[in-house]
Amino acid sequence: MSATQADQAAGLAARAAAVIPGGVNSGQRRVPGLEELIITATSGSTFTDGDGRVYTDYHAAFGPPLLGHNDPDVDAAAAAAARSVGLMGIGVTKVEIELAERLVAAVPSLEKVLLTCTGSEATFHALRLARTATGRRHIIKFQGCYHGWHDSVAMNVISPAERRHGPAVRHRLAEGRQVGRHSGDSLVAAEPVTEAGDHLVEDEHG
Repeated sequence: MSATQADQAAGLAARAAAVIPGGVNSGQRRVPGLEELIITATSGSTFTDGDGRVYTDYHAAFGPPLLGHNDPDVDAAAAAAARSVGLMGIGVTKVEIELAERLVAAVPSLEKVLLTCTGSEATFHALRLARTATGRRHIIKFQGCYHGWHDSVAMNVISPAERRHGPAVRHRLAEGRQVGRHSGDSLVAAEPVTEAGDHLVEDEHG
């Protein structure tokens, strides 16, 4: 790593902090000990930072790059699809239909598929559907796990188990006051849920 590289990386981190809250476009991308991480290149199972260091990417963006970064077949297929159809906000495309058909054929329990652009959208739709179908409000999410950015699940991803909610929410709960519509309906499990999980709602909400 040269002094020039270090200066450039520091400069990019400062620019990011000036125009992006926290310097990253998601709180989950701000990693303790790597608060000023600047990514300059990706390849296969690795990425390179602004100082020229190469890392093995065990994070893998929570799962989407299953075949690694910059896989030539994936890149070529994505580029070809973009050239022929592009991004549409209305209707449905042939490739979406074909993907849904393949998923339904491959997974016996699937009857229909709703495709989303992000995992947050998927869990949001899943919870909305579950609450509507069951008439129940409470959900259980897992300590230290990321389930998306909407209010029902955006808690206890990095923070410890005892900080189930932010200070303002904890204060309102302690006073028996109302909190956000779904914030008080999400229960955080710090251990694997067994038959004892039936008592979690009772313990938390009576």
